[in-house]
Amino acid sequence: MLNDITLGQYFPGKSIIHRIDARVKIIVVFLFICSVFTTTNYVGYIAMYVLLALIIGLSQINLRTIIKSIKPVLFVLIFTAIVNVFMTDGQTPILSFYFIKIYPEGLIFATLMALRIICLVIGTFVLLTYTTSPVAL
Repeated sequence: MLNDITLGQYFPGKSIIHRIDARVKIIVVFLFICSVFTTTNYVGYIAMYVLLALIIGLSQINLRTIIKSIKPVLFVLIFTAIVNVFMTDGQTPILSFYFIKIYPEGLIFATLMALRIICLVIGTFVLLTYTTSPVAL
């Protein structure tokens, strides 16, 4: 089971992303994290994922490896989504069972939060840890 986890692993390569200076990558990752948490509309989410797809393409890292990078944070992802579904209030509930109420706004907010976490994990792993050697960091 732990063989599938690629958390923090460096994959040597000669791509454009690999050749960028580590200090520049750290600054770009910081700005990327800020943009992930300040995005408030769907255009921003689309822009983040287009940028992420571009970075993944330029890094030349296997897509299967990138998808495996979500595995360590899967519990946090699911837990966050569930908490957001049940804790976000709205206008008209979709489901109401005693004290449990699920609103459409909660489902939307949980989905957007999950997309943020996925974008954050993949973006930081691909841009920083997968393409930068530990010595350079």
